[in-house]
Parts: sequence; structure tokens; C-alpha cells
Amino acid sequence: DTLDVCILEFNIVPSCTTLAFTFAFGSDEYPEFINSYNDAFGIFVTGPNPSGGAYNGFNMALIPSTISPVSIKSVNNGNTGCPSTGPCMNCAFYVDNCQFASSSTIGYDGFTKPITVSLNVNPCASYHFKLAIADAKDHIYDSGVFFAMQSLVCNPLPVVVGTASTPSACTANNGTASANPTGGTPPYTYSWNTIPPQTTSIATGLSPGGYTCSVTDATGCFSGMGTVTVTATGGLP
Repeated sequence: DTLDVCILEFNIVPSCTTLAFTFAFGSDEYPEFINSYNDAFGIFVTGPNPSGGAYNGFNMALIPSTISPVSIKSVNNGNTGCPSTGPCMNCAFYVDNCQFASSSTIGYDGFTKPITVSLNVNPCASYHFKLAIADAKDHIYDSGVFFAMQSLVCNPLPVVVGTASTPSACTANNGTASANPTGGTPPYTYSWNTIPPQTTSIATGLSPGGYTCSVTDATGCFSGMGTVTVTATGGLP
């Protein structure tokens, strides 16, 4: 039973295993109408769940350490006046602004502290996001949500390629080079710039010179590159 619905939808293909948002929810329904009009906000996600199955319109905008969505009734400090004095509902996240609303830069009588929510995702998979906020039952007092700048966080899992080598005898072409990747998701695939290309972590039969190995993780999402120099030992007879 909603009015003045505002919805923003988009798709994300993450290059990480966890997506996070930071936002604050505010409303003019605070504090006097918390038992009458339950304006609410949600971030609804559809896509594969790394734990199995799929998210199907799952609301990730939950109050931390609870299963409660962010709404007027779930975050407040009662409707006893201005300022309100309880009873508290997750009021550790609540900011009472009613006595300052006429002079502050935010006109809402109350709002939440910044709340960070996160979701486990599969790298390279596609996820559909629907951000939605609405008035409940009436359209007179509005609510809003504020996202922190650049708060959509997706820290990639880079593949960092360490390298090592053993020297080649000057006339034998028997040097080796090894790639030792970290990050991403093992097992890795390798491609050395030898002729012909070698595809194992250790390249063999190398003459003195510089070599490069490209490494890709098991998801195909993350890759890295390492370079190494094979030196020469001995001298001409």
C-alpha cells in the first residue's frame, strides 16, 4: 500500500566476491507517525547466490545484525515528543533531528546513521539491483535515502604474479622460469611468451633473456602478469 514510489534499477557484473553499499534513510514521518505510516527502503537483488541457489528479489538493505528491513517502525526512538525518549527500536542507528530540522540542511525530522550493507556474490556473474523507496498509506510526509559518494564498493581480487628463475649455461639453453601467483581463485592457467608458448607454472629449456607469463584464475575474471630474467652462467670455451 504505497504512494510516490521511486525505483532505480541496474545490472552489475562484479569483479569481486562481496558488494557493499553505504546509505542513510530519513523521513518526515519521524517521530510522531512511527506507529501509523511505515515508509520503507529496500535494495532488492536477483542473481546467483554463492552459497547455493539464487537471490530472488532479496532485500539486502537490512539493519546490521538483524533480519529487519530499514523502515520507520524498525529504526526509531519512539514517538513521545521532540526529542523522543523511547521506547527504542534499533535506536543505535537513529538520529533525532526534529528539534533542528527548521535550521539544519536536512529537513527530515529523523534519519538513520550511515548503514553499510553487503552481499556475497559470484565474480563475473550478472546481478539485477532494484533500489526502491515509497510512502506508506499516505503521500503527505516524504522519506528519502542518501548514498555515500562512491559507496558502492567492489574490491577486486587481483592476481599478483611472483617470479623466480634459474640461470642457463651459456651454451646449453637450460634455464628455467617459474610463476607463483596469489589472489583470485585457483587453479590458474599460464601462458609464457616462449616459442612455442609453455602453459605450466614453470617454463623450461630457456636461453638467457627476459620472459613474461600471463596468469588467469579459475573464474576467468582475474588475471595478472609477471616478468623474469634468465641469466647466463659460464663462458665461451
